[in-house]
Amino acid sequence: MTTPLEFVAAALIGLLWGSFLNVVVYRLPQTDAAELGARRGRSLAFLAWPPSFCPKCQTAIPPWRNIPVLSYLLLRGKAPCCNSPISPRYPFGEIVGACTILWPLAHFGFGIDMALAWIFLSFLLVASAIDLQRRYLLDLLTLPLMWIGLLANIDARFAVLTDAVLGAAGGYLGLWALGVVFSFALRRRAIGEGDFKLLAALGAWLGWRDLPFLLFLASLLGVCWAAMAFVFRRRRRRWIPFGPFLSLAGALMLFYGDDLIFAYLDFFARW
Repeated sequence: MTTPLEFVAAALIGLLWGSFLNVVVYRLPQTDAAELGARRGRSLAFLAWPPSFCPKCQTAIPPWRNIPVLSYLLLRGKAPCCNSPISPRYPFGEIVGACTILWPLAHFGFGIDMALAWIFLSFLLVASAIDLQRRYLLDLLTLPLMWIGLLANIDARFAVLTDAVLGAAGGYLGLWALGVVFSFALRRRAIGEGDFKLLAALGAWLGWRDLPFLLFLASLLGVCWAAMAFVFRRRRRRWIPFGPFLSLAGALMLFYGDDLIFAYLDFFARW
């Protein structure tokens, strides 16, 4: 049982973690595969060094002005070095980053399941944020996420290992097949290769049995978002890639998969 003090401590750690994930989202796409290969001897230290700096004027940000959420509120959303506006996505990312710890903690309590779910959500958050900003999913995120999922399921923690392997293979091949069909029908590329790999990673964590409902849920989330965008932003509709919807659906399935499927079946059974 998690005590209130432990939960508050986890929230503070989560805000710091969210601040680091903001840095990863900003820096990771700037390094292509060739440059990353040259950096392998120094690992991924470039994600944490040099320290944070203003993206507008490149001035280093001192630690007392880099406190998650609080600094944004105290500075009123303005950078003191050049008075340029600070994007609200930074405090938002810090809050969501805290949720990558608090959500697993509330659901699983302290333990291996909580740590693995924290890793799962962190990878999905970074991948989705980069996909939203740059319209692609990095292999550096989707492929390790798949392997971690397979390793996590060696002892059938989230799915039987056989189901996890079939989920990884079926996730990639299934979405690839759908992409071919839609591309032929629409005469343009409909689904990106990064989405194939992301669904393969989700299949490695959840197993192949959850993939059909996961795809349905992700599609439903996408349709709901498109409907809201049409109603509330009729003149400024923004195309959203499929990766974030896959990620959100995957997160929901990890925590509430059985409940969601039973609720769906019960809803149609009543009709």
